Amino acid sequence: MSNNYDWTYAGYFKLNEVTVINQITGYFDETEGFDADNPLVRYRMNIWSNLDVDKDSYIQKTPAVASFTGDVFSSDYVSGTFSWGYSGFDRVYAEDYGNAHDPIMYLTYTLDSPIVLQPGEY
Repeated sequence: MSNNYDWTYAGYFKLNEVTVINQITGYFDETEGFDADNPLVRYRMNIWSNLDVDKDSYIQKTPAVASFTGDVFSSDYVSGTFSWGYSGFDRVYAEDYGNAHDPIMYLTYTLDSPIVLQPGEY
């Protein structure tokens, strides 16, 4: 949910050499009642530049960009195809929750043309 900072999830990655990317995959927990095939659901993949973080406190000083759209890459501007499905992994709860299984889903964006990222932190 990229219009709400609380629901924007991200990771960090560091590239030591020029890297060609043709797919980007993220993972999510399919909340009960969520229909991933609903035509009203819109997916987005983004890559932002590294955030400006205070190295002593690890607190973000300022956003790297003032937008929900990635400044390095956004599926809003690069053609491709989204697909989703079951990852084959479950989160398994403790015995006090009946050892319930919670399936982890994947969301993959396959680019029509690969992108090239330079070495750096993203």
